[in-house]
Formats: sequence, structure tokens, C-alpha cells
Amino acid sequence: MCYACEDMSSFARVFAIVVVLAMIGGAVGGWFGLRYLEHRWTFIPDKYDPGAPWEIPAGVAEVSFPTSDGVRLHGWFRPGQAPRNGVTVLLMLGRTGKLPTFKYEIDAMQRRGFDLLLYNYRGYGKSEGTTLSEATLVLDGRAALRYLTEERGIAPGSIALVGISLGAAVAVDLATSSPCRAVVLIGAFASLKQAAKYARPWIPDFLLDHLESPFDTVGKVAGVNCPVLLVHGESDKIFPLFQAEEIYQAAPLPKRLIVVPDAGHWRPTRSDNKYFDQVASFIISGK
Repeated sequence: MCYACEDMSSFARVFAIVVVLAMIGGAVGGWFGLRYLEHRWTFIPDKYDPGAPWEIPAGVAEVSFPTSDGVRLHGWFRPGQAPRNGVTVLLMLGRTGKLPTFKYEIDAMQRRGFDLLLYNYRGYGKSEGTTLSEATLVLDGRAALRYLTEERGIAPGSIALVGISLGAAVAVDLATSSPCRAVVLIGAFASLKQAAKYARPWIPDFLLDHLESPFDTVGKVAGVNCPVLLVHGESDKIFPLFQAEEIYQAAPLPKRLIVVPDAGHWRPTRSDNKYFDQVASFIISGK
């Protein structure tokens, strides 16, 4: 009998088992590691701190409303300056920031006659809960839209959906399931995979194909139910201009792309009031 042969065969079986277990362990670790990093990079909640300044602009009413899964969100509603134009803007924010951060946008919309609702996602600002994924962001956006249509009686066709950065993905999702006046995407990205490939090119494609929150704006935008406007900074280093151009190419007519020269990310309209004038004109006219 060849005892050496039996020892080698046993060793080979044990080695194979160890390799398989190591591969399974690596795959499981990689999966959970991807989930952790995806969440950490995508959502940066800026919670309300009672000890920090929280300035409420004049004329703003604090409001709250529930999501379909029972989370209460906090927001601000501000009527437009007379003469009001009959359009309400629902503003979806980016991956960070409390409501007072957006005082400039609030004032700009109010001066142009728009009523405005902006709110914090769950776990942001004074909103309850925790943002977990794209799915919870969409639930929050639908709750805000429901608040406008059901509690305030505003017709969906007179609501403009405006999304900034991460909020642009939420705005597009809402615009595919509800009538709207217009959808405005400021500093948008084509998809989370595209954004990750640009910012972190070392992540393998096969992992990016399994993101929990794909934020596939370029894949969804063809299904929107209203005119589409994109506003993007020419020098945006976070989500380069080509991502907005991809969304624009995929969007249905009527559509428009405004490229702001020398501007960076997420507030390309802040440098010059004429860009807010163009946004307002598009929302009113649809072109």
C-alpha cells in the first residue's frame, strides 16, 4: 500500500477545501466591504445640532410629513414673491447639507415667484430615521411629492422637480412615475457606477455591477413625463461634464443643457443670476 500517496491525496483534498473556503470568505468580505464603502461614500448625513446655528429665512414655514414606511421628514415651505407664477418647486438636495445651507437657492426661487418645498432626507437635518439606500431616498421624495399634492392640493402638473447632485437622481425617479411641470438636474451624474469609475478607478467593474444603489439616471431619464433641463459646471471635478452630456443624450424632448463656464460642482448657478433666470424660464415655458 502506498501510504505516501494517501497522504498526498488527503493533503490535496484539505488544500482544495481551504482554497474554496478562502475564495468564499474573500467574496463575502468583498461583498460586505463594497456595501460599507458604497454607503459611506454616497450618504453623508448632516444632522441637526441644537447648539449650532439654524437660521430660518423670513417667510419660511417649517413642515413635516410621513413616508410610506412611517418615517417623519422635516422640511421648509416658502411661498413665492408676488406676483406668484403658479408653479411649485420641489427641491431635492445632495448627499450632504442641512436646509439652512440652501438659503441662496430659496431666495432665488422665491424672488422669481415660485413656491418652494425643500426637505431633508431621513437622518439628515431634523428628519427622523436613517438613509440606507437609493430606495429610501425615493420613498422620501415620494412622501414630499405626496405632501404637496394631497395636503396642499397642488396639481402634479404645476410642480417642478429640481434635484442637486445626488438629488438629481431622485428627481428623475419621481419624474418617471408622476406628471410634472419640468425636471431640472443641477450637477447630475449618469450613474453611481460611472461616478465610482471616475473617482475610484481601482474598483473592479464586476463589483460595480452589483451596487445596492445604482442611481441609474442615464437609464431612467428616457421615461420622464416632463421637459428636462440639465445645468452643469464646465469645470466640475466631482461629476465631469461628460456625465451630464450622457444624460442629455438619453433624455426625451423637450430638453436643454446649460453649461456654466468655469463653474464647479453642484452650485454652478450661484456665480451669476442669469442662470437662475434661465432655469426659471425653462420651468415656466418648458423650453
